[in-house]
Amino acid sequence: MEKQLDITLNLLSKYDSLISSLATIGSFFAAFFSFIIAFMVFRYNKNKEALNLILNFNREEVSPLYNIDKNQMKEIVNDLKIQIQNPSLSASNILFLNFTSYRNRSAKKIYKNCYNNDEFTFKGGGLSIKNLQDRPLYVNQQVVNIDNGKTTELPLPQFIIEDLVQASYLITDSNSFKYTRKLNLNVKFYHKQKHKLKSKNKVIKYSVRYEGARVLINLDLKPVFIRLFK
Repeated sequence: MEKQLDITLNLLSKYDSLISSLATIGSFFAAFFSFIIAFMVFRYNKNKEALNLILNFNREEVSPLYNIDKNQMKEIVNDLKIQIQNPSLSASNILFLNFTSYRNRSAKKIYKNCYNNDEFTFKGGGLSIKNLQDRPLYVNQQVVNIDNGKTTELPLPQFIIEDLVQASYLITDSNSFKYTRKLNLNVKFYHKQKHKLKSKNKVIKYSVRYEGARVLINLDLKPVFIRLFK
C-alpha cells in the first residue's frame, strides 16, 4: 500500500509542471470564452441603441409635369414622396431633416434653357413653378418618431419637383437624356449614448432620366443607408 502511494506521489511530482500548464491553459480558455460572451452581450446592447436610416423615393416613374393644368400637376406632385425607413432595433425619436440642392455640373446642364420653360416664373430673381407657388418648399421637415422596422413618408423638396418640371420640358425636344443630381441631407437627432443633440450630413445622388420609349420620366435613387451613430 505504501509502495503504491509512493508511486502515485512520484508520478504527481513528475507531472506537476504539466498539470500546472494544463490548469493555466484551462483558465486561459475559460477567461477567453467569458470575454467573448461579454463582448457579444456588449455588441448586442450597443446595436439595440444604434440608429440607422434607409432613404429612397416611393416612385421611379413620373408623368410629365409640363403643359398640364394646375390640379393635375398637384395630384402628381402630391403622390411623390421620400420614404425613410428605420431598420434599427430602437425607435428614432424626433428627427429634423434639412434638404438642400447641391449645385453640380448636371444642374447647370439641365437648367441651361430653363427661361424658355413656360411652367417657370422668375419674379424676384428666383425660379418657381407657376402652378405650385402656394406649395411649401419642404426644405426643413420634422419627423416625430419612426418605430423600429417602420417607414414614414415625406413630401419631395421643391428643388426635386423643379428638376422634374424642367425634365418634362426637355422631353419635347429630346429623344433621351440623363442628369445625375445631388442633394445634401442634414439630419439632427438625439444621440442616445452621448445624451445630446447631434447632426449628420450626407450628400446623396439621384438621377432624372428619359429614355424616349415611353412618355415617362424616371426618378432614380438607390436606397441610401445613413448611419447616424453606432
